[in-house]
Amino acid sequence: MVVVRKDRTDIVVIYGGASLLEQLGACLGGDGAGCLRVVSSRTAPAIDAAADDAAAVIVDATSAPGAAADAVERVLARIGPGPLAVYTERPHEGLELFVRVRGAMFLLGPMERSEWEAIFQQAEGVGANVPFGAGGPGEIDRVGPAVVGRAWCRAAVDRTQAN
Repeated sequence: MVVVRKDRTDIVVIYGGASLLEQLGACLGGDGAGCLRVVSSRTAPAIDAAADDAAAVIVDATSAPGAAADAVERVLARIGPGPLAVYTERPHEGLELFVRVRGAMFLLGPMERSEWEAIFQQAEGVGANVPFGAGGPGEIDRVGPAVVGRAWCRAAVDRTQAN
């Protein structure tokens, strides 16, 4: 279960590979892509700073599961499991258990656009610090491609500017 931090604007992608970034870019479209921040540094300060400023964090474990596990531990220490998801396109022994035991969301990809839209729709439909899952699956069909992600990013930016 993922909790979106509504007082933040960026979706931070740590170690984002080309496939994950293409999927997110296709879902979010041009307007929403500005909400993605990619962190490739393996230094603790860079990961800590990114996590502190994130509405949600996606760690890509596809090509470097060991580094991803270290990043997950850093993110957990900073913001807890709520706004954290771990994505992979390859099975890595023990990775799913590692992620789920810590309370984070595990995403096995590549994911379809509709799956990403469902995640963003749920994020849009919940209040501050409320877990994903509030939206119903039937609502996804009424939303056009990439609209949900862009709307969520714009709403997050609007909330930050209002504060």
